[in-house]
Parts: sequence; structure tokens; C-alpha cells
Amino acid sequence: MTRFILFRMVLSLPIILDRLQPMQGPPNQSIPKETLLQMIKKLLRSDLDLTFLLKLEQREIEQLIAAIRERIGENQ
Repeated sequence: MTRFILFRMVLSLPIILDRLQPMQGPPNQSIPKETLLQMIKKLLRSDLDLTFLLKLEQREIEQLIAAIRERIGENQ
């Protein structure tokens, strides 16, 4: 079930990309994709294999994290 939700979120990325700002970090430094993937796992409180998300571009992963955080914030 959770994989289905993640799959739908990945498919809807183009729709939400325009609304979300990328993560702000130190200038000229990017967070490794593996670290971003760990952030997603922590946000979802999941141990699922999410390595398929590494196929996304850096900016897309960052925006996925922003989307998840936004959704979590709405539910609190």
C-alpha cells in the first residue's frame, strides 16, 4: 500500500514541482541523494526499499521531501 502511495506521489511530481521551493542548503553544495532518501524514510517512518527514488534528479527528490513535509504539516 505504501509503495502505491509513493508511486502516485512520484507520478504527481510534475504537478507539485512548480508550487514548491527547493531545499535551501549551503551555496554550491548539494545533499547526497542517499541522505535525502534517509530523510524521506524518516518522514514516512518506513523501512521500505525506496532506492528506486534515486533515479530521480536531485531537485526532484528535494521537492518530494518538501511535498511530504507539507502534507505532514497539514495533518497536524
